[in-house]
Amino acid sequence: MFELDQSLKSLVIKIACYYSVDLKAARKKSNAILSRSLNPPLPFSVKLLLVPFKMRCPRFPKDGATGYINLTDYAEAVPLEPSEGRPRTLIRLKNGQSLGCYHAFSKCQQLIRDAKLIKQQYLTVQGQSAQGDPGQLFEGEVEKWQRLDKQVIIFLANNDTDDTPDDE
Repeated sequence: MFELDQSLKSLVIKIACYYSVDLKAARKKSNAILSRSLNPPLPFSVKLLLVPFKMRCPRFPKDGATGYINLTDYAEAVPLEPSEGRPRTLIRLKNGQSLGCYHAFSKCQQLIRDAKLIKQQYLTVQGQSAQGDPGQLFEGEVEKWQRLDKQVIIFLANNDTDDTPDDE
């Protein structure tokens, strides 16, 4: 795991640049498919589709509370006992880690269903199968980005440790 001195927004923009994805167009297309306009899943490749979750309580106005989980790393969501100011759902990842989420359990399930729908649309447009190659990687960079795909979730989940406001 590593830490970066940048906002979540700038990290997502850099990932989009690497994968040659137009974020505005991707969001617009996802919003049209899902018939909603707030925080759609972001498809970058077959193995990197970021699902937005409310990962913490905002501390001040315009403080970002959204984190992203890679759909490929998602294992299950488990409801937690309701408690004021505490996570409402536990998200378990395939690597054994668990993250608290402030969405209701039903909302988490809906977000995962939405992400799977976006992934199916992405695969259709790209003409790929779910077992396809990782996307637009160049020789020699596959291993680097496979490591990053696994570490991005850890960084995104722990992004709430800094006390600086988000750029959102």
